[in-house]
Order: sequence, then structure tokens, then C-alpha cells
Amino acid sequence: MPLLASFAKLNLSLFVYRARSDGYHPICSVFQLISLHDDLTIEHIAEKKLVITSSREDVPTGPGNIITKAYRAFEAQLSHGLSVHIQKRIPIGGGLGGGSSNAAVLLTYLNGIVPSPFSPQRLIGIAKKIGADVPFFLHGGTMLVRGIGEKLRPIAPGEYRYFILINPNLTVHTGPVFKAFDQSPAAQKRAGRTPVTLLTEQLGENSLKDPLFSLYPIFGQIEQKVRDLGQSLYLSGSGATVFISFKAREARDRFLPSVQSIFPDYEVMAADAVGGF
Repeated sequence: MPLLASFAKLNLSLFVYRARSDGYHPICSVFQLISLHDDLTIEHIAEKKLVITSSREDVPTGPGNIITKAYRAFEAQLSHGLSVHIQKRIPIGGGLGGGSSNAAVLLTYLNGIVPSPFSPQRLIGIAKKIGADVPFFLHGGTMLVRGIGEKLRPIAPGEYRYFILINPNLTVHTGPVFKAFDQSPAAQKRAGRTPVTLLTEQLGENSLKDPLFSLYPIFGQIEQKVRDLGQSLYLSGSGATVFISFKAREARDRFLPSVQSIFPDYEVMAADAVGGF
């Protein structure tokens, strides 16, 4: 039975722009694959169907799980079904792309076993239809991501490669965060050229930080405690995971116990950047 690692991502920075006529918001972001990962155990079964199980009860095991869409894309070429068990480590609703990563891993696996695999371009096209973040997880590494997630360009990794992730055991739904963003002055800005800071610094602004913090005051409290320790706090996606960045693993590891001690009831995790050229 194949055991496949399904890695998370961080938005090192995220600019969100005025919604398009179809309701989607263009973005400009630096995505970084990180070592935090789920594990997918895949077993072939006789009956031609998809069976999903998980180590966590709050993971959807029916059509609501995004990996169902990946399975459907290859179902016609399969002579058997699949049983997929998800050992969940990536926080759900954490802004780390766990579901999208799971879907991309299954897409890649299925494309490697079917009689007529799709071309890389066709596979990316399928990934786009499944979810905005899924194309990134077919590549990984460090990427400049534009459009609604479909425009990807590899970029050189930045100097911050070691992270402490903090999740206050919240599942944040993107809808309310984007609604709050749409009611802010920042939502009037249209997408344009890539901000220079994304390419030179990578780590920085997230347009969804103020909307999220206004909806969930707990994040402001977390930020203040991190500032009291002399560090800056960053937000991945629309939350609920925030993170601290370091240039050296040793510095991160020395700082980790302090973060764990002030947030004993939260998920506090160390992760490293993965990939990049």
C-alpha cells in the first residue's frame, strides 16, 4: 500500500485585489511548501468506488472531501476502486492548503497508474477545476502565484526557511473573511504589476490580516504576546494559522519552547521550507 506525504504550504505574503465579475479575487502571493504534512495511505479495492477514512472525525469522508474530485477525473480509466486513509496533521481550515495538497497528491498518484496518463498541461487544467491552490501542490517549492491561483512561476527561495506555526484550534471559513475584506477600502484596489517587495523580500503583508483580526480578536492577542518576545507574526492565507519566521534552524529551535510555553493550549508546530531551487 503506497504511503504518500501530502505537504502544507505557507503564504509568505498575500496581496488580494478587487473581486472580479465572477466573484473570485485575484491574488499575488508567494507560496512556500513546508515540511508539515498529512500522510495518505492508498489501497486498491475490488469495488469501483472511493472510500475515504481519516484519523480525525471532522475530515469529510464523502463527496465533501476535495479528493473525490481528483478520483472522478480518473474514474473512467480505473478498473478498481480506491481506499484512501488520511493521517491528518495539517490543521483543517488553517490556511495551509491541506485539502488541496491531498487532492494534488492523489492526482499525481492516479496519473502514474492509469493506462493513458494526462499530459502535465492537462493535469494542471484538471487541478485548476478542483481548487485554486491545487496547481501549486503539483509543483511545490517556492512559487510566485497570481490570478486566482492558476498563474505560477518558480522563484528563488528567500532567506527565511524555518518556521513556528501557531494555530489556536480554530477552523476559519474563508467566506466571512473575504466578506469583511470586501467591505474595507483595500478591496477597491485592482490587480496590477507584481509588487517589488514580493520578489525582493517575499515575507510580509497579507491583505486578509486586518479582516481576520477584526473577526477574531484572539489573533491580536497572539500577535501581542509574540511581539513581547521580540518577534513578528505573519498570517498564512485567510487563517487560522499564523507563523514566525527564522533564517536559521538553530534560532527557531531555541525559540520554540518559549512559544510552546505561552500557548500551551494551541497547536504549536515547527516546520521547514521544502524544495525550491
